[in-house]
Amino acid sequence: MQQIGTNASNKVDAFLKHLALADADLVMGRAHDPSTLDQLERALGYALPDSYKAFLCSAGFAISRKVTLFGMTDHLSKHPSFLWAMQAARLADPRFKKSYIPLSRTDGFLRCINAEDFSVMEYDLD
Repeated sequence: MQQIGTNASNKVDAFLKHLALADADLVMGRAHDPSTLDQLERALGYALPDSYKAFLCSAGFAISRKVTLFGMTDHLSKHPSFLWAMQAARLADPRFKKSYIPLSRTDGFLRCINAEDFSVMEYDLD
């Protein structure tokens, strides 16, 4: 994987709005309790963006014909989890930083939030 670009002005809020508008056939997952996200943030060692936490608290994950937005699911789930995507990305590329939060995989790229500045970046999966 390689970082192909980052744009600090492309913040998470705009990205999530774009995904929500991309396809009307969106399937949403199970919402998460804010206390669960607090525990996750402590384990990760950094805060998740407020907009992504709001998404996790309201939807859990999202799947449509055009895009899949990773959520937080357990290891037995068939639904996409940013935790599992993060682990797979680190195994595939040791340069994948701990601060990168995978959001989605589309068009051969892994789209991530950089928890350091909340910019959205893309990694080439090929």
